[in-house]
Amino acid sequence: VHVDADHGGDLASRKSTTGFVFVLVGKYGTRVVLEGKSKLQPTTAISTAEAEVAGILMAAKRLLGALARLELLFGPLKVFLFTDASAALGAIKKGMSKSMGYLKRKSHAISLAWLHEEVAGFLEKIGTDVNGADVLTKPLEPEAFWRHVRLSLNETERPSDEVVKLPNEKVVP
Repeated sequence: VHVDADHGGDLASRKSTTGFVFVLVGKYGTRVVLEGKSKLQPTTAISTAEAEVAGILMAAKRLLGALARLELLFGPLKVFLFTDASAALGAIKKGMSKSMGYLKRKSHAISLAWLHEEVAGFLEKIGTDVNGADVLTKPLEPEAFWRHVRLSLNETERPSDEVVKLPNEKVVP
């Protein structure tokens, strides 16, 4: 799963947008996009990190809700949730962040604690340039748009513009 969020990207409401892409990778490296979603967050985030935590929460809840059904069909699956948000990743891995202390409000603290307990083990950092969900959170130039569409299928580009597959050691639903 690739997840991304912008911060205050909706000009009318200043709410952030979450985007995520679920990709199921088969035993022989075949890939299928199971779901892609772009949704305005229900509340206005104070910071980019808060918007990213909210985005990861939205994607994780959807993923864990679908995982039981997917495992009935395919057996046990390796799960990875990829984000390009360093501050959100650190807060979730630690369970809190000093710079995000304002998240101690009850609902945010509960969400961060749940993410720490349930998601931190399969949450990993990726670069912004290889986050396939980036296309779902902001307008992009056509070249960048198509590059991110390919990223949703776990392909990436080298500086020489040669398209290569990412390593297959990780199975990403």
